[in-house]
Amino acid sequence: VKPIVVLDGMSLPAKQGTKDERLKSRETNRELGREALEQNDYLAADRYFQKAIHITTEMGHELRRRLWNELQVTCITAPYEADAQMA
Repeated sequence: VKPIVVLDGMSLPAKQGTKDERLKSRETNRELGREALEQNDYLAADRYFQKAIHITTEMGHELRRRLWNELQVTCITAPYEADAQMA
């Protein structure tokens, strides 16, 4: 069995509204995480911060590099969404 990782490519223009909503949600969760941290509620802070994560293009490039260099796993970037590429 040879694993292949398929990463998302560019955002579909039709999903700009969804992208904006997700950005707002990440910002809200980041702020809630900070508030929970100030109240020493580390478990809640961790949950909020996990929901606030944003994966950058640079992170994708690093993942792709490490998968190949360390594990020889082939990595493909779909033109747009990875789900459609895998179907």
